[in-house]
Amino acid sequence: MFQDQFIAASRRYIEINAASIQIYEYFRKIFNNVADDCGPYGNVVGILFHDLMIHFTGIVIQRESINEYSGDACFPYVSRDYAINPFPVNDFVGRSRGVPLRQRLRQIPVVPLAAGEAIPLGRVDATLLRKCFSFFTAYQSFDRAYLPRYHLQSDMLSNAILECSKEYNITNPDVLLKNWKRYIEIHATANQARTKSKALVVGTRAVLQNRKLAANYLMQDKPVLGFTHGEITNTVFNEPLFGYADLGMCSILLDYGETKDGYEFNKPLIKPHKIVRRSSRVIKRLYRANADISAVEVHSCRSLYIPTMYSGNSHYGPFRGLEDDVYKYWQEHLVSSIKNLTIKGHPKSIKPDLGVRVEDGWLEDCIGKYDLLILDYYSTAASIAVFSDKPVIFFDIGLRNMGSRYTELLRKRCHYRSIDLCEALSSQVNDVLDSFVEEGNSWSNLGLRDYAIRADNSDGVWPALVSTLFN
Repeated sequence: MFQDQFIAASRRYIEINAASIQIYEYFRKIFNNVADDCGPYGNVVGILFHDLMIHFTGIVIQRESINEYSGDACFPYVSRDYAINPFPVNDFVGRSRGVPLRQRLRQIPVVPLAAGEAIPLGRVDATLLRKCFSFFTAYQSFDRAYLPRYHLQSDMLSNAILECSKEYNITNPDVLLKNWKRYIEIHATANQARTKSKALVVGTRAVLQNRKLAANYLMQDKPVLGFTHGEITNTVFNEPLFGYADLGMCSILLDYGETKDGYEFNKPLIKPHKIVRRSSRVIKRLYRANADISAVEVHSCRSLYIPTMYSGNSHYGPFRGLEDDVYKYWQEHLVSSIKNLTIKGHPKSIKPDLGVRVEDGWLEDCIGKYDLLILDYYSTAASIAVFSDKPVIFFDIGLRNMGSRYTELLRKRCHYRSIDLCEALSSQVNDVLDSFVEEGNSWSNLGLRDYAIRADNSDGVWPALVSTLFN
């Protein structure tokens, strides 16, 4: 990649974020219009909000991408070819293809509590909790969402899709609309079925199955317990995804810690009736309060760089990351400036090919082997890093949109420096590394605890499950 391509792509990222916010605000308006006629829960826009954002922001992003990426782009994700000229789709994410025997057995309820997908109960020290939860709850296989006044909702969404296509100069709008109509037919129904359990528990509402299940239970006035994910209160992310997914679409929200930041882009699409709190097991096990975290010698210590994943065709906006080759161009400049550097591999990404060692272990298991942690993106792994007592260098290359209160805490916790991607990268990286070891530098993780751990230090999951079942 040439530098002028990189600079143009970096500037385009800002423009894409702005366009993505406009798309979000447009579909939020359509959601409210549909809610006026059909209510908030069985609302086709609310149920498919994430899918609509993936599709339309993906088109805006991919048609301007520098390179084309291999691999499937399962609808609603799009490839560059589709973004430039939408074509008929025959295969869809989430379509029912039969249920394995193990899942069929899990559908037999011991208690009247239904369970959706991606429920974060913990990996290491929650074995008993996971086994009990799996045994007692009834796993929910592929389901359709009931849409009151189905045909009216379908027409309203169709009009919105055509209008959005026109606004963003998307070609073949009729073909695109046919794809969406087929998608709606797969995931929605005009016939309401009685939900069998007394209550529902779901993980992230970024998963379509969880949103469909939640809508069906909420429409029948049954409690829905929605978990957030990421080991920290999701209110620190001032991004639309968290408003239309993780912070809403449930009646009871189970979030991390005691503290919450304000709402702007992350304002819940459907507000929960009640918010309860849990502690992150990972962070509680790792966290050691330290008001005097000092620097280490960068070029002689063991450094671990913790990047985000490469997205390929699974790219959408806003604030989700750079195109893969653009991100790799930045990484090459970062990696070449630091000796003894290891890269933390992302479990959902291809391995980075940057000529240095890759750490494939779970971060919470391997973090103790390293003296210095390096970030350029805030993620679940970043939460684990900043809650540790290791020194952290945070190169802010402008990818996320964190809440202002939490950003101030990050500045106190990390050697936090903003990078201008339109200027010389290597010199900026070296300036940050030089300033890191200046005499008197010290950082504190004391202000973070309440963002991930309850005041009473308890887990909080069992009480939330019990109160949901007996609500």
